[in-house]
Amino acid sequence: ALYQVGEARVKLAGNDRSGARLALDEAEKGLTPLLPKFESLAGTKPETITQLFELARGDLERDARLAQQDMERLASELKLIVESVNP
Repeated sequence: ALYQVGEARVKLAGNDRSGARLALDEAEKGLTPLLPKFESLAGTKPETITQLFELARGDLERDARLAQQDMERLASELKLIVESVNP
């Protein structure tokens, strides 16, 4: 999922909004079954991750700069989860 979020950021930087949306959708699809485990593993509420995906997708059409910031925050949250699972 972290890879797909990075891919979405690269696609958006290249002005490929549909490619960025597709990468975000793939990332979220892969994470959905794992969301309930995030809180116990890393202290990250599943709602936080879901909201960041929604925010990034919403900003894709409105403001590319804000969408990049949203995806940066999403990537940061995912990195924290990875680090807590693999110290």
